[in-house]
Amino acid sequence: MRHHQALCQGWNFMRAHGRGGSLTAVVMILAILNILGGSYKARAAAPRPSFEHCRYGLTPAQVEAKADELLSRMTTDEKIKLLSGNPLAMGTQAIRRLVLCHMIHMRDASCGIGDWGRSTGYPASVCLAATWNAKLAYKEGVAIAHDALARRVNIVLGPGMNVEREPQDGRNFEFLGEDPFLTSVMAVQWIRGLQSRGVAACAKHFAGYEDGLDTSIDSIMSRRTLEELYLPPFRAAVRQGHVWSIMCAYYKINGTYCSRNKMLLTDILRRHWGFKGVLMSDWGANHACVRSLNAGLDLEMPQAGYYSQSNIRKALSNGSVSMATINTHVRRILRMIIGMGFLKHHHHPDYNIPLDDPANAAIAMRVAAEGTVLLKNKHHIMPLHRTELKRIVVWGPMASEPITSGGGSGYVHPISGMVSMLNAMAKAAGPDVKVQYVATPLCVYSPSNQTIQANLREFWGKGKLLTRNGHPGISAEFFNNESLAGPPVATFVTSRISYNWGTAKPAPLVTQVAFSALWRGIIKPDVTGAYKFVSSSCSRVYLNGHEIINNFARWGQNPVWPKTDVLWLHAGKSYRLRVEYFRANPLAQMEFGYKLVSRGRFFSDANRKRIQRANVVIACVGFGPKKEGETVDRGYHLWGLQDRILQHV
Repeated sequence: MRHHQALCQGWNFMRAHGRGGSLTAVVMILAILNILGGSYKARAAAPRPSFEHCRYGLTPAQVEAKADELLSRMTTDEKIKLLSGNPLAMGTQAIRRLVLCHMIHMRDASCGIGDWGRSTGYPASVCLAATWNAKLAYKEGVAIAHDALARRVNIVLGPGMNVEREPQDGRNFEFLGEDPFLTSVMAVQWIRGLQSRGVAACAKHFAGYEDGLDTSIDSIMSRRTLEELYLPPFRAAVRQGHVWSIMCAYYKINGTYCSRNKMLLTDILRRHWGFKGVLMSDWGANHACVRSLNAGLDLEMPQAGYYSQSNIRKALSNGSVSMATINTHVRRILRMIIGMGFLKHHHHPDYNIPLDDPANAAIAMRVAAEGTVLLKNKHHIMPLHRTELKRIVVWGPMASEPITSGGGSGYVHPISGMVSMLNAMAKAAGPDVKVQYVATPLCVYSPSNQTIQANLREFWGKGKLLTRNGHPGISAEFFNNESLAGPPVATFVTSRISYNWGTAKPAPLVTQVAFSALWRGIIKPDVTGAYKFVSSSCSRVYLNGHEIINNFARWGQNPVWPKTDVLWLHAGKSYRLRVEYFRANPLAQMEFGYKLVSRGRFFSDANRKRIQRANVVIACVGFGPKKEGETVDRGYHLWGLQDRILQHV
């Protein structure tokens, strides 16, 4: 901006003095730019500390002195222990011998305190951004801090600050929109509000993270793209918000995992921006010991995978990591613990703050109201008028069950106040307007309980499969790795995809525990209608190249519940089928199947009459936490034939 002003001043001088003033104007512009450039370089060389916000009147100098004093009293084993999370809980490890004997507790909190039980549920972060109200972002930060203090949470893993560049990302609800500037402004105020009450923020996910499922993506981008789109919110969080911690993303950027990317963690974050807080990995996102330590990663979460006593001791003994590097990492963690006052106030919840705080609920309501945007109002349908309506039909998978959030770590179980659209409409309409709910079996958002899962077993192994040449069966390929890499070690044709291997080998040449499998073929329905697809375990299903089911889990996780989708298929048309699987548990099992569930009759006669007689039909469509969230990237189309049924309505 100041460079722009200098150019404008020179241009105005030239216009005022004609050609004779041109040389003077050029000299004037160069002089001003030289001065500004020099001052900018001076600021860049000596960045301001990023921990200016300290509790209990502590100054940065006092925090540094206390951190050095504690560091001098720690043994090497204690230092190493502090560099990884507690394997039994969500937080840092305890150092029993020192005053650091208590764990520093963490919880996800982009939209409220998650992973704790029930808490105040706030609207999606993108709704907060849609308010364009920075003061309200500060107030939400304060409110979430109060929720955290009432639950003995010291660090909240938020705000989510990734720029929404991928519309299918299941975690978009956790982030603050697609504009780097708006994200920066809102995130800074949110962080300031939170940290003003003694709770540390953890800005995530650094950087370029825009896929809620695949943790092995390599984002190839130019330095300019990185600086102009993905880094501005984090730079603002450091320089303006003085955020105390930052979380590294799962991704690679230009071939290097973020958790060991020295350019990101040290060159940009530390040297250019002056960040002096704590850099932690996302859960399981660290992939090295020596490289990550030397790149700048302070804290491995959720436990010591690579930052173990044996690994770091070995690195110290062979000189690949210096004790000075270990001390630097430990000092940053101590700095946050001291600066935020965790030595004093993190032992017990603040019982003066109610768990169900009406003031926080009011903030959540205000964000929801200000963030609601009406995109189109053809024929001035909105608002609805009681005097002009007699019958309202509410329809859709989100109508009768309150859907408050996407799924995964960003999901919050609201402590109170959940209201379904059906109940809200009935209350708002009053006694003179008849509000009715119309359901359809093909589009009901049901909780994952054992009864429903048991009913899905009737699909396993069902459905006619053809090879790519049109012969009965489907081709199967097995690989001695978990990523379908290289040539398959076993290939054959099978009539169905229904296996329960247990601990046995799926084929004699499959020798690795971590194996994967791929089935490819064709589906050619005999009848036009709605077909339900079911796939269990760690699998992905594609039809004509479009992903219809994603049931993937990370290696070592428990077996995954079956997932489903319903598609409209036409008789006689061939659809390419691709099913991917990898073994994520010692007991290997894979089940897939499909069958016809409707020939097009979506409603009973009674419900058809209700729809025909209604003055207004309110369609509550969408995805919900089981179809959109962390590890669940959504498709472009609504699931469960919502598109087709909506047209039918």
